[in-house]
Amino acid sequence: MKTLFEELGGTYTQQGDYLLPNIKVPDQPEYEICVWGSAPQTRWNGSEE
Repeated sequence: MKTLFEELGGTYTQQGDYLLPNIKVPDQPEYEICVWGSAPQTRWNGSEE
């Protein structure tokens, strides 16, 4: 009986006593986080405390 992974075309590699699935993480585009993207989430209401 095949696993769902195998039915969908997946394969395994044996490492010692273990079968590890052969998977590849898709490439993701690199992007730059600006200074405001890394700032802590602060609520600005216009008043100073």
